[in-house]
Amino acid sequence: MDLSSHDKWLNVIRNLLKGKATGPSGISNGILQHLSPIAHNILFYLICKIIQLGYLPKQWKEVTIFPIAKPKPFNCELSNSHLITLLETARKALITLLNCQLTSMLK
Repeated sequence: MDLSSHDKWLNVIRNLLKGKATGPSGISNGILQHLSPIAHNILFYLICKIIQLGYLPKQWKEVTIFPIAKPKPFNCELSNSHLITLLETARKALITLLNCQLTSMLK
């Protein structure tokens, strides 16, 4: 990825919503937003390698699923709940960056 992609990456990080639930690692959007410039560069390097190699780290594929009860008796039936999936925040940021890149290419 080129230098303009680094600016897009920083923009993606800046625009992450605060107060959202974290994935299995516990790293929040706020933590990503408050990384030092060196840490941002390291994370961007990792993102570039993931894209270049087409390999998503195994840990980023792990999710946490919570059943949230619907407003009716649960009775131990999953159909009486909504399933909430918590993904890694860095993975979500990567997908957002890829969507931005694809959108700009398709315009």
